[in-house]
Amino acid sequence: MKKARLGVAPIAWSNDDLPELGGDTPLDTCLSEMAQAGYSGTETGGKYPLSAQELGPILEGHGLALVSGWYSGELLVNSVEEEKRRAKAQVDLFRELGAFAFVYGETSNTIQGRRDVPLAARPSLTDAEMRDYGRRMDEFAAWVNETCGAPFAYHHHMGAVVQFEDDVDRFLACTADETGLLFDTGHLQFSGGDPIGAIARWGSRLRPLHRHDLPAHPAPTGSRGGTRGGRSPAGARASVTSTARTCGPTCSRASTGSGTRSWTPSSPACSPSPATG
Repeated sequence: MKKARLGVAPIAWSNDDLPELGGDTPLDTCLSEMAQAGYSGTETGGKYPLSAQELGPILEGHGLALVSGWYSGELLVNSVEEEKRRAKAQVDLFRELGAFAFVYGETSNTIQGRRDVPLAARPSLTDAEMRDYGRRMDEFAAWVNETCGAPFAYHHHMGAVVQFEDDVDRFLACTADETGLLFDTGHLQFSGGDPIGAIARWGSRLRPLHRHDLPAHPAPTGSRGGTRGGRSPAGARASVTSTARTCGPTCSRASTGSGTRSWTPSSPACSPSPATG
């Protein structure tokens, strides 16, 4: 039986959305501490070189594999061909370094980086818009799957067009099986979803599992009409991770039985600076 391998997202050390959190932490420190903590792989982040010739030896020097990395996609406003041109450098990097997954996050109209906008104001798609979005996503995902050598994985995310559990249901219904899903326990549970039930439905589409496991913080439960206690997406990040702390181990076991692939990246913190955490 395959064993899951644990990778880690660099957000535990440095937050690209909130550079004041860990922005001055050197990449070497991030990677050294990942290896010391026992992780065997890493996702990419803003501090990582985009050249395989440069990044490969750095990761090898720390004994780390490249698991995956976030790509800020804009297929809601771009053509598929334009998106391919934008993604090519990252696709080439992932292919050359043997990455496990290409993680797509829709950022063309997201509010996730805007602290002044409540979560209730996040964008949404009509059924017709979702069908058109899914059609173009299938075309882009097929190109990634063929060109990258790493499977495409769509990241459902707070503040974005695919946020709630039924958003993911609609997205998966409008896309082909080859358009995979990154399953994120924190984002789903914070939006009021049921991670265990979702794994049972989405199992065949899952690629990596983002597992969040933190000490408890008081966090509002999901509500479609509310603002999560008035929090903006940026201000809610600590809660996004902490609400899933009890789900993490259970989701890991459930996803292993559902066909999820072997890497499990962890996003263990959203406040890298001790002074802010």
